[in-house]
Parts: sequence; structure tokens; C-alpha cells
Amino acid sequence: MATLSSFPSTETEYSEDDVMEVSEASEDPESSSEVAVYGPGDYKEKFNPTDYLNFYYSNAAMPQGARVSLFVLPIFAHIMEETMAPEERFSMIDVGSGPTIYSAVCFRTLVRRIYLTDYVESNLTVLEEWLNKSKPFDWSTVISVVKRNEGGRPPNVWEVAKIEALCRQKVAKGGIFHADVHQPKVCPFEQMANREYDIMVSIFCLEAACSTFDEYRQAMKNMTNMLRPGGRLILGSVTEDSCYVAGMPSKERAVVFSLLHLTEQEIVDTLEECDFDLSTMRKYALNHEGVLYLMVSKRPRAKLAYTPGRFIRLS
Repeated sequence: MATLSSFPSTETEYSEDDVMEVSEASEDPESSSEVAVYGPGDYKEKFNPTDYLNFYYSNAAMPQGARVSLFVLPIFAHIMEETMAPEERFSMIDVGSGPTIYSAVCFRTLVRRIYLTDYVESNLTVLEEWLNKSKPFDWSTVISVVKRNEGGRPPNVWEVAKIEALCRQKVAKGGIFHADVHQPKVCPFEQMANREYDIMVSIFCLEAACSTFDEYRQAMKNMTNMLRPGGRLILGSVTEDSCYVAGMPSKERAVVFSLLHLTEQEIVDTLEECDFDLSTMRKYALNHEGVLYLMVSKRPRAKLAYTPGRFIRLS
């Protein structure tokens, strides 16, 4: 059962017909006869972006079930369009985008600059190939799904091409950069037009990059330090699971990576430690599927008023 709610208020229920409950987190590695589970340190050598994209986002894979992110992110984008003034949503950064562009598709009309970042160089290469059209993956089905979830009739081929062109335009204004959430300086800020971002997206990233809860807490702090006070974070997380399928190079072999086992409470507690206002939190969850999406605002900067001899904190 899917749910969307404000935290900690009562959840609003959606039926399973609203979104097919298939996601990167819910594929079952046990269905493969040969499984080797890789860890966070193996991504540069063992993660294959082509296998990942073909497994989850190819035209052949998509009819098996819409990826949950393609349903949830347009909802959050609509909420932000209604609740944030245009000058408050100039930039968006996706931390751990992998080889995917769906966040750019979902936020293409909301912001002026889009930054896609990842730790794995081969993922960045795939993104660059998409941006310069040298060897682009076919995102037409994903774009069509997002457009339909935004409302209206299914787009034709020309409308899909127009949407993808706008995505390229917004990413070209931002950029594609390396990111390492284990470093205090997550991204190469000296190469980037922005150092603080209005909107941050991170989907199924930190639990794949971390081996311990302490690592996760520090990585969350490092990552969210890039979000400006008052900015919005959209966090997609896998809860209470230990691995996910990253592709099927052959019918007999799945490539599986480990995940840090996290509870929803641990995630929420970590966000509170990182100065997020939990009263602003909205939640979308697939009950019993271990997939959780949160949108939450970072607390604004405290205001100081000057009186002779001292400053007074106003908020």
C-alpha cells in the first residue's frame, strides 16, 4: 500500500493501482542462481551503467512496472511549484544520480540550473554522452511516464523530444560533476556556478555508499551542507533491506550490491541532526516494500538584531 503524508500527521492512502510497486529497491536477488554481493568500495570496478539502465529503464524493462521515483518526484515537484517562489528555486542538485536523468526530467520546469553528480566515473561518462548526444540512452519511455504522471494525455514523439531538449538545456547550465559523500567537500565547488542549492535530490544513494550508521550520519551531513538554509531536500531511501540488484548481464547472473540496513526512524533522526525542520516533512511510502521518499525543508538561517553592545537572536 502506497502512502503520502506530512510528517508526523496521519498518512493519506493510495491504492496499489496508483503506482505499480516495482522499484530499484524491490527486485529480488534471490531469484538468481549466482549471486555475489559487492560493497560500497566495489562501485568503480563492478557497477556497469549499461546493465543498470537496461535492467531498470530500457523500453523493454519499463512495461514491467513504472519505477516509483517517476511517480513520486512529479508530485513533490508540483508541491514545490505551489509553495516556493521562482526566486527560491533557482538550482537543483541530484547527489548520486547514477547514469540516470529522470530527476532532470521531473524538475525541468521548476528550476533554471540542474546539476547531476555521481561517484562512479562511468556513470558520469554516460551522462556526458547523453548531454552531448554522442551515445545517448533512449529515455523516451521514461519521459512519457513522467509526463503522464504530471497529468494530461500521453506525449507524442515531438513532445518527448522537446522535453528532453529542455532537460539538456537545464543540465548544460548546471553541469555534470563527480561527488563523494564521504568527503567534507562533496563536489568540486570551484568548477560549479553554485555552492549552495535550493533543491537537493538524492535517491537510494547514501544507504548504498555507507557500511555503518555512523558513516551514513556523516555522509548525510556532508551532503546536506550543500543545501541552502530554507531549501528543500527530497530523499529516497531503502529501509530494512540489505542488498539490491544493479543489473543482469545475463539471464543466469545478477549483479548485487549491499545496502546499509536502515529504519525510517534512523533516517528521520539523522535529518533532524542535520538541521531539518521535521514539521515540514511530507512522506511517500510503499508499506511492506521498504521504499521511502521524504521531502523536508532545511531550517532557515537565524536572524540577528543589533542593539548597542550585543546581537539578539530573533529566530
